[in-house]
Amino acid sequence: MSETFHRKTPLTEILRPTSTMVLLVTKSDPFWTTKTISISTEDKTCPDFLYTIHHYQIKQILHNQNAWDLEENQTIQVCSANFESKLQNHKQYYLQGLSKSKNVQIYENEYHLENTTEAIIFIRPNWSANVLEYCVTGAFHDPKDLNPIQKILETKQL
Repeated sequence: MSETFHRKTPLTEILRPTSTMVLLVTKSDPFWTTKTISISTEDKTCPDFLYTIHHYQIKQILHNQNAWDLEENQTIQVCSANFESKLQNHKQYYLQGLSKSKNVQIYENEYHLENTTEAIIFIRPNWSANVLEYCVTGAFHDPKDLNPIQKILETKQL
């Protein structure tokens, strides 16, 4: 039987990698959609992999040192953190019968996306899956905290 272990991740650790993109965004309408990936083999049946995508419009790019081209007013789609490993775990569970315990990094804060239209999000490119994904679970922050985040990014006191 697999278990999920949550590891709290501080903001400074989320901002440390240069691959982290920090964006001030507004939620698009619809905010979320779901997609499926069909997984077929000749030997075994496997349910489709269902995942959620969040949709945003970029208001301001606070940090992006990636080759992933972003522009203000652009609409982006963001998958959950560790999208590709979740897909692999799904395949291993249904096709090979493997069940692994997972360590999940989370950013705990008081800000919830359900009750707002704007957020600061922390995302990264997943080049092999060609998607943007959250850096960790819960990788969003109150836009009122914009100035302290900008100072952290500018001073690099991580």
